[in-house]
Amino acid sequence: MPYLVYDNTISNRSIPIADEILEFYLGRSMENDVRLREDSSVSRKHCMIFKDPNGSDYVVRDLGSSNGTYLNDLCLQAQQCPMRDGDVIGVGDMHFTFYSYQDNPYELVDTTTIYVKKAVPDLSPPDEYPFKDTTNLEPITPVALASSEQGEDIFPEVEGFEFLRLLGGGNYSTTYLVFQTGLKRTVALKTFHTDFITEEQQRFFLQQVSNVGKLNHSNILGFIDAGVTANLCYVAMQYAPQGTLATLMPQFPDGIAEKDVTNYILSISEAMVYASGFGLFHGDITPSNIFFNENSMPAVADLGLAPWVSNVFQTNRAYFFGSTQYMPPEQTLDQQLDWTSDQYALGAIYYELLTGAPPFSAPSAYALIEKHLREKIRFPSGKSISGKTKNIITKLMAKTPEERFLTWEAVVDAINHKALPAGSRRNMPPQKKKLSKLKKRKTAIKISAKKSPLVLKLKK
Repeated sequence: MPYLVYDNTISNRSIPIADEILEFYLGRSMENDVRLREDSSVSRKHCMIFKDPNGSDYVVRDLGSSNGTYLNDLCLQAQQCPMRDGDVIGVGDMHFTFYSYQDNPYELVDTTTIYVKKAVPDLSPPDEYPFKDTTNLEPITPVALASSEQGEDIFPEVEGFEFLRLLGGGNYSTTYLVFQTGLKRTVALKTFHTDFITEEQQRFFLQQVSNVGKLNHSNILGFIDAGVTANLCYVAMQYAPQGTLATLMPQFPDGIAEKDVTNYILSISEAMVYASGFGLFHGDITPSNIFFNENSMPAVADLGLAPWVSNVFQTNRAYFFGSTQYMPPEQTLDQQLDWTSDQYALGAIYYELLTGAPPFSAPSAYALIEKHLREKIRFPSGKSISGKTKNIITKLMAKTPEERFLTWEAVVDAINHKALPAGSRRNMPPQKKKLSKLKKRKTAIKISAKKSPLVLKLKK
């Protein structure tokens, strides 16, 4: 008997698919065999599983759902695909692993209703069962935090700094709270570890840090010191104990008030206006690197470091590969980035701060990238968001750089009501303007302009 395995955050459970059932449905409404509640991304009848009448395969078919059904990294839109043991089916924020084995190691449940409150973690089936490789796309090698046998942190030695405690660690860096002995102040010290850093990479690091060190803006977390060793690069920056957007967001699962969010986005946009004047862009804007300064306003951190991180830690990619949750389409395709890529990431953060959920969610990194490449953003119907804000987010998250705002100043103007709505034809690049509404006539057609009429002559 085939079955679907899912995680209810306590233990793995399995749902049997009886052989006599020809069509097994998953969706939000009551008539489905598996009903997924509290997930707006699931359609009433989302998908179905059935046995191929011409063979032994089981097949999953998307039933025209609004967000698609995912089979591993493949997005099915009103399409179907045969399944093998270990395949992962993504339906909204839930994912199920399909097996056809008779010997089921998981607890069987007869319930057909699953309450979805958040994206479920990855399933890890027993070792004796085959499982398709769904390795995360992130090409960065995680760096483990060093610790002693007693469980105490082992701090690196950096001249001029006394290490106080660990603040956090990422895929390629570790941040500490330190005391700068020369100036007698407490700062945050970010260290980057690798087995070996070439002299060229050291010079590149110091150059990038030096460029950002020249900046002086209240909404940019500037660098105040930096250095390199044989296998360590470090940069000191202002300590921001108020936390980050990432620590704030869980406190507001239904989103933050539009006025407050817009003020945050405006402050970040003004910081990027300033940085762009120095020819700088970020390349990896996420809620985790937007801190709150002493005035409780957001300040962008790690500005200018992405090109160096790409050079040192991601040798198999030409450009920086950051967080897939906020990644613009061109970045997923390993195309060259510029300041318009930061626009897309900021638009995704804008959306998440307002709604309490990211603009796209999927059971795998591949599936999430597919959504960034092809799917339009949709705003939840139950959330009151002004048309002006929706227009700004839509333009920030346009699929191609040419469709986004022409400058960071234009973003600031749009937020301050000084620009045309994002959907305006006059804000669109020429190749996107449509003449479908213009009727062909023998006489010339006049299109109103600001000063004098523009005459468009159509061939007979």
